[in-house]
Order: sequence, then C-alpha cells, then structure tokens
Amino acid sequence: MYKKFIQNCSKKSYPAGTYLEKHHIIPRFLKGSDNPENIIYLSFKDHIQAHLIRYIEFKDIRDFVAYNLMCGFDDKGWQLLRKSGAYATHETLKKQKKHFWSSVFQKEMGQRSLKRPDALQIRSTAGKKRWTSNSKEQKSYKYSRPFSFYSRI
Repeated sequence: MYKKFIQNCSKKSYPAGTYLEKHHIIPRFLKGSDNPENIIYLSFKDHIQAHLIRYIEFKDIRDFVAYNLMCGFDDKGWQLLRKSGAYATHETLKKQKKHFWSSVFQKEMGQRSLKRPDALQIRSTAGKKRWTSNSKEQKSYKYSRPFSFYSRI
C-alpha cells in the first residue's frame, strides 16, 4: 500500500508554487539515508497521507506521531511552525555557544579553509573586492553591519 502510494506520488506533477516537503521513503528513524533515491518531494497533504499509510501498513508509532503532529495544520501553519522551531534552535545554540557559535567550531572551520591550495588567494581577492573605494558594498555598508539571522528570513 505504502510503496504504491509513493510510486503514484512520484508520477505526480504539482502545480508551480506548490509548497513541497522532503519525505524520506525509508524514514531516518529506521536508518533511511539522505540519498536522492530515498527522498521524494510531496505536497503537504500527500506528506501527511504518507505517514498515515506508513502507520497503517507498518504499525510504527513514530509515523502516527508524525501524522498527528502535521494533520492539525495547513501548509502555511506548518511552515510557520517549522520556521519558529528554527528560530528557537538558532537562539538556543547561540546562548549555549554551540555549533556555529563555538570557538572550537570556528577554529576548525578556519583551519579547514586554510587547507585549500587557493585559500590565501581567495581571502586576498575577497578582501580587495570588499573594500575598494568604488565598491557598492562599502557605500551601502552591507558588510559592516553585524549579521542578523532574522533579517535574512
């Protein structure tokens, strides 16, 4: 039943502008990979239905939880929920100085970028481009303002 549903969805072509969700055919909670063969893009409605069908066929409570979580929303509400979750995660990581805000992470990323054979040339070129006297970026102060996560969304 689930396999047939996925096959039917893979043949669908959704109208332009339709909000699509990435669905793992074999869920990540069952060690499903992020390989393109294991991913299908579904409309929000089809995504909800996929989890319900998986639950009916395989009786895995995690699919029922996913179904129940999503079925109380329309696609706009779900997008807002996901975005608010991203904001909360961002703020938590920032306060805990983890991942991007960790000095250890920053050091590792800096060292990794310096291992590139063209690292110094890239940094030199970027620096010159950024601060030339006729640069639009410099005039608009685009790069001198602190980065704001929320202004990008």
